[in-house]
Amino acid sequence: MNYQPSPLPVDPKDLLRFLSQELPRISTALRDDAQTVFYRTSVETELSLSAGDSANYKVGAASNIIRISTSNTVTLTGINDKTPYRERTFINVGTGVLVLKSEGTESSASLRLALAATWQLSANAAATVWFDPISSRHRGLSRT
Repeated sequence: MNYQPSPLPVDPKDLLRFLSQELPRISTALRDDAQTVFYRTSVETELSLSAGDSANYKVGAASNIIRISTSNTVTLTGINDKTPYRERTFINVGTGVLVLKSEGTESSASLRLALAATWQLSANAAATVWFDPISSRHRGLSRT
């Protein structure tokens, strides 16, 4: 933020003038002139996945929230979508564990997850990944 406040008035009578000058300055400093706004509104619900590995997991082209119900341990080794800069959040809505395996050789190289380590998502946990078109990998951004 590029805002430096003016000195505070000493006299309380000057407070109204101070606020009328400073609030527009604050508004200008906080304005977001981005041409696009990204909302996480497209949800895909997977009823359940069977235990075991799921290589090159197919997600809906427009989906950016993926609800996965697990009753056992399910491992995703890759995501079958290479939309540049696409961010996706996986939410485990089941009782089992959803594992996002880093650099799993079960998946095609360009669909793999490049994580610092394999992520295990217990019930109600979530993880966000982002497709990096430069390295052709889904990179981990965050997890709970």
